[in-house]
Amino acid sequence: MRFIRPGPKPAHKIPIWIGARGPRILRLVGRMGDGLFASYNYDRPENLAAANQRIDEGAAQAGRDPSEIRRGYNLMGVIELCSGEKSASDAEGKNLYGVTNYWVERILNWYTEFRQDTFIF
Repeated sequence: MRFIRPGPKPAHKIPIWIGARGPRILRLVGRMGDGLFASYNYDRPENLAAANQRIDEGAAQAGRDPSEIRRGYNLMGVIELCSGEKSASDAEGKNLYGVTNYWVERILNWYTEFRQDTFIF
């Protein structure tokens, strides 16, 4: 019988990002994770402050600096190339739809207001 042996240790720390929504797992992100990925479709902007508070609570419990935990946001939508009537979320509210300035304003707001520092489109 052959056993698999782990390879060499990585040359640097490999960050652990977690995609999570519940209060307990968000506190776990604060205690042990390097970052959180939230998704616009599930984690609406109005819920980001509460999620950040739970992450910060977990970090405090573990004696960690909350500012060291990255906060990512998955965005879904359409960047409109010309000015049209739509400049807000679509009718179902699941995707963003708007001109470039609309996107820039939203992303800057999420960065400054909710500490989201990584965005995936």
